[in-house]
Amino acid sequence: ACAVVPRWWVPWLWVLKDPAYSKGVTDRTPMGRVGEPHEVGAAAAFLCMPAASYVTGQVLAVDGGFSVHSFVPPQVSKL
Repeated sequence: ACAVVPRWWVPWLWVLKDPAYSKGVTDRTPMGRVGEPHEVGAAAAFLCMPAASYVTGQVLAVDGGFSVHSFVPPQVSKL
């Protein structure tokens, strides 16, 4: 079995409304932005395709490179 693990993507925008928090996230993401739901879906679809037939037991991080860095989130203001 495999898993797809999204990190920051559009449905999380409620927490990213805090400017300091959003900047902290995008600054630590090599892609410089949060992901879109279709990008997570594309990763999941890939794992279902014949091209992934030899991929087993993997956790695929769909995070624009965010997991490369450690992250200490800034304090979130009350929204």
